[in-house]
Amino acid sequence: MLKLNRNHTIKISVKDDRIKHDSTLTGELKLSEGKYPNFDAISIPYDHAGWNQLPSKVDSIKCLTENGQQLTLIECICEVGEVAPRYVKSGWDDEIIHTVSFSLAGLSKWFLQRKADLEKAKNTTDSKATLFSFDLVFKHNEYIVSCFVDKSISNDKETDVESVFIEFKANKSLSLNEVEWLVIDSKHLFSIILGRPLVTEQVKVNGREFYFSSPKIREIEVTTSRDELSNASLLLHNELWEKIFTSCFVDKRHEFKNIWLKIPLYMSYDHISDLEVMSFVSILEAKSTIFANESEKSLPKEERKKLLNDLKLVVAGFKEKNTSEENSKIYDTISDSFGFTVKSTSIHTFKDKIKHLIDSLHEDIKSIFNLSTQEINQLVEIRNASAHGRFAKYKDNINSYQLENKLKLFLLYLAHRDLGISDQHFCKQLNYSLNRIKLNAGLNRMLVDKLSGDVQFLDVSKADWDLINNSNLNTFALLHRGDSYEYLSEISEIISKDWPSQTKHRQLDAFVKELYAPYGDAEVRYVGGLYVQYESSTKRLFQACFVKPLAL
Repeated sequence: MLKLNRNHTIKISVKDDRIKHDSTLTGELKLSEGKYPNFDAISIPYDHAGWNQLPSKVDSIKCLTENGQQLTLIECICEVGEVAPRYVKSGWDDEIIHTVSFSLAGLSKWFLQRKADLEKAKNTTDSKATLFSFDLVFKHNEYIVSCFVDKSISNDKETDVESVFIEFKANKSLSLNEVEWLVIDSKHLFSIILGRPLVTEQVKVNGREFYFSSPKIREIEVTTSRDELSNASLLLHNELWEKIFTSCFVDKRHEFKNIWLKIPLYMSYDHISDLEVMSFVSILEAKSTIFANESEKSLPKEERKKLLNDLKLVVAGFKEKNTSEENSKIYDTISDSFGFTVKSTSIHTFKDKIKHLIDSLHEDIKSIFNLSTQEINQLVEIRNASAHGRFAKYKDNINSYQLENKLKLFLLYLAHRDLGISDQHFCKQLNYSLNRIKLNAGLNRMLVDKLSGDVQFLDVSKADWDLINNSNLNTFALLHRGDSYEYLSEISEIISKDWPSQTKHRQLDAFVKELYAPYGDAEVRYVGGLYVQYESSTKRLFQACFVKPLAL
C-alpha cells in the first residue's frame, strides 16, 4: 500500500492528457519536511518536448508510480525539469472531501501508555477501536471529531497496535486548504498538551493518502510517556477531550489562533536561546494585554480625545505667559507628548499587565511558579531589549535557564487553563510528568502535590513533628487511630536501618506488620509519599506505612 510520508522519495511518471504519448515524463517525487513536494525529472534534457506542453501553473497533474498506483499532484508550479505541487493525493478521482484523518509522531505511544487502553484497542473486533468521539460545530460546518486506533495496518495479530488517528468527519464538503489547517491546528493543539512540538506522520482524506508540506521543526526525543507534560489516561478518564477541542476551535478560538498555537513553533527554534526567550515573552505580552483589556474597560475614545484637548489648552495657556522661543519649544514638545503618555487604561505597561495577570491566579498557583519581582523585571528587560533591537542584559542573581523553563511552563499552564483544564487537573498532570521543562522550572513541589489532591497531608502533634523533622530517616511508620496519626519512632528507626538489607520480608508493609505484632494485630498499608505538617511547617516523607490496629 502506498504511503505518502515525510522524507520519502517515490519514482513516478506523468500520465496527463496535455502530454503527448511520445513524450513520457519520468522522475522522482521527493517529500521532505520543511519543503514543498518536488517532482524532479531524471535524465531528461531541459528542452524535452513534454515540459513545453505544461503551463507554468497547473491545477492538477495525474501520475503513476512504478508499481502502477495512481497519484495526483495538485496546485502545481511547473518549470522545465521540475514540478512543485502544494498537495499530493492518492488516486485520480476529483472527489468531494468530507473526512480527514491524521497521525502524529509519538501520539500513538502516548495515547496507549496505559496497559488497559492498549488491551482494549487490541481485543476489539472492529477494525477501528475508538478512544473518544463527539460532535463539534465551527466555521459553519458540523463535525464528528474522534480518535481511533487503526488496526487494519497491523500485519501480525501479535504485533502491538501503534497507529492512533485523529479524525474530522464534516457534514459539508472540505477544501484542501481547510484540510491543511485542520491538521496543522490540531497538531499544534496536541503539541501544547504534550509540551513539545510534534510532527505530522500520516494524513488521509476520505481514507486515501494525502500529503502537504509543513514547517521543519526541532524534534524532541522522548523515551517514555512520562516525558510528556500530560497523561492521556487522565484526560480520557475524565472525558476532557470534547471540552479541549471546543475551547481550541470555538470558545477560545481567538486566543489559540493568535497566541497559544505559536508555542510549538517557538519551541522549534534550534539552539537559539535568546530568540526563543524573546518569542515566549511576546506570547506573555499578548496574553496579558488581552486579559487586561477584558478586565478593565478603556476610556471611551471621545472622552480621551476631549481630555487631550483640555490638557493641550492648559499647556497653551502657560505658553502664552512665557513668550521666550526656548520655552515655546518645550511647551510644544509637552503638548505633542500627551498622545503617547495619556493612556486610556490604568493597566498600560507590560509590567503592570503581567502583575495584573498573575494577581488573578489562585494563591497556590502563584506560589507554585513563584515568579519573583526580580524575574518579572528580567522579563520586562527582555521585552524592552527586543523592542529596541538590542540583546537583553541579565542580572547576576537570575538563573536564565530556570527562568526560560518557568516562562514556558507558565504559558503552557495558561493555555491549558483556556482549554478548560482545571488547576487541580493540571497539577495532577505535573505530578505524573517527568517533562524536562517541568523538571527545570524550579516549581514548588509541595504545593503541586497539595493542589493535585493526589498526596496526603497529615496533621501531627508538636512532639511528633519535632521528632520527625529532626530525624534523618528515609522510611517512617505512623499509627493511624480514627482521624489522628502518631509517629512510631522505634519501628521507623528499625525499618530505615534494617529493611533494605533483610531478606525475609521483601515487602515493607509485611516487615512493619511483624515489628508491630507484639502490640497486637494491625492492618498495615504502604504509602509511596506524603507530607506531615504542624501549623505552617511541612515535611515530605518519601515512603511510609500506616499501621491501623484491629479491634479485638
